[in-house]
Amino acid sequence: MAGTSFLACIDAVYAASLDPGPWPEALARVSEVTSSVGALPIPVVPAEAVPLVVSERLTEANRDYGAGWSQYDSRVRASHRLALRPGLLLTDAALFTPEEIARDPFYQESLRRHGLGFGTYRLIPDGAGALASVSLQRQARPLAPGRTRRPRDAALRLDASRPPAGARRDGPLTLIASR
Repeated sequence: MAGTSFLACIDAVYAASLDPGPWPEALARVSEVTSSVGALPIPVVPAEAVPLVVSERLTEANRDYGAGWSQYDSRVRASHRLALRPGLLLTDAALFTPEEIARDPFYQESLRRHGLGFGTYRLIPDGAGALASVSLQRQARPLAPGRTRRPRDAALRLDASRPPAGARRDGPLTLIASR
């Protein structure tokens, strides 16, 4: 990951915090520096909410998600069932066995249709009782040459960039890299 790409990602996230219009571009930058297909926030609580802002490459998948697939999102259901805590960084492999994924309609009929595979998620509270997952989505097929970084590794790199203890922890960087 080039340092300038990472800095451009942080700049894009901060710019989007002041004006919601650039959020798709900011999420595209996040997916670029994490070598993921796309990035998006997925509301977990309240459960009926659906994502509205995604990186551009996830626009069609987001449209299908909002049109009904959200009610079948097994990752959100697993988060509720397991009572996962805010601040966790997890992957699909932590939620499901390969056999469960192979039988799951959300993975097989929705995600695969859009070329999406495993994801990495960070559970983030908003301070008012809502819980969202900032999600990095991986391709269903093998990564192209030169794009071998796993989403979990990239998410850990973003997490390492969080402000030091005692620093102000508000704004969009906290949304992406908070603990």
